[in-house]
Amino acid sequence: MVPTAAYRDEGVSYHYMPASDYIEMKHWETVASFFEKQGVPYVIGKTWTTDGIYRETAGNAEKRRQEGCISVEMEAAGIQAVCDHHGLSLYNFLFASDCLEKEEWKNELLGTSGEKEMQVKCFQLALHLAAEL
Repeated sequence: MVPTAAYRDEGVSYHYMPASDYIEMKHWETVASFFEKQGVPYVIGKTWTTDGIYRETAGNAEKRRQEGCISVEMEAAGIQAVCDHHGLSLYNFLFASDCLEKEEWKNELLGTSGEKEMQVKCFQLALHLAAEL
């Protein structure tokens, strides 16, 4: 997944930039273009950054979905804010390990050997992207 913006539901980003609901994820077009050239399947959309683990209530999740969020994670907004503050570039992408789309939680990779394999693949993609930049 290539995030285009992150909903700021964590604490870090507010120490580095003025309050707002979303932060733009810079360079997402570059990451998407890189994935296209590499033949890597991906989706684009907003992400919901929260450090309130297991506090993604059904109402909040539905509101985020209505706003275009297609993932939940814990770091994107904070890392982008720190990078913006210090004039650094972030080329962010995510992979899904479980699914909270339905009433029932569905674990796809979380805690499995498949998750480790995906982490290694993503690390290799990140190195290749960095070499191209």
